[in-house]
Amino acid sequence: MRGGFTLVEVMVTASIMAVVLGGLAALMLGSHRLVKGAYAEAELSVQLRMLREKLLFHVAPPHGGKVWSGLLSGGSVNGASVIEGTTKIRMGANGIVLLDGSPCQQSIELVAHTELESDGSLARWFVNDGDRVDDQWQRKHLRPIEGYLADDWLDATVLAGNHVFFITLDAHMNGCVRRERISVPVFGTATAGGFDAD
Repeated sequence: MRGGFTLVEVMVTASIMAVVLGGLAALMLGSHRLVKGAYAEAELSVQLRMLREKLLFHVAPPHGGKVWSGLLSGGSVNGASVIEGTTKIRMGANGIVLLDGSPCQQSIELVAHTELESDGSLARWFVNDGDRVDDQWQRKHLRPIEGYLADDWLDATVLAGNHVFFITLDAHMNGCVRRERISVPVFGTATAGGFDAD
């Protein structure tokens, strides 16, 4: 008599193996999704933080022997509103000349630029009309890799005599969505001769 497995034993073994392998595959896919989601969350957090830092402290990269400031250093120009028709943020500020540390005038004019992406989606990011030196570089200073402005990116709600406005940022990656809101105080007034604090 020859030894071997009966058809029932083979079927039971195959069924058990299928259940075990199916469970392992589900575990691997779930782990992959979890890691992919965690990576996307971390990357979006970093990208939005970089954009927030640039907006608040350096709306233009250093160039021309000068370092440029951001929205936190800006003020209204000759007493005018810093929000122009809910589509543009216009502020005056002082940059710094690197050679001697003296102040220089700076114009911050942030507008939302919209462009159709290759996948058919619309991407929106800031362009500083007050300093278009950014146009000469392939990597835009105020455009993170995956961060975009929300459709309702500017909230020009008048708070405390129009001394605060809000910018809403949206970012999307690997199915994850992150939204942040930045509040920007306006402390002073930029005049023809430079920036004066209120």
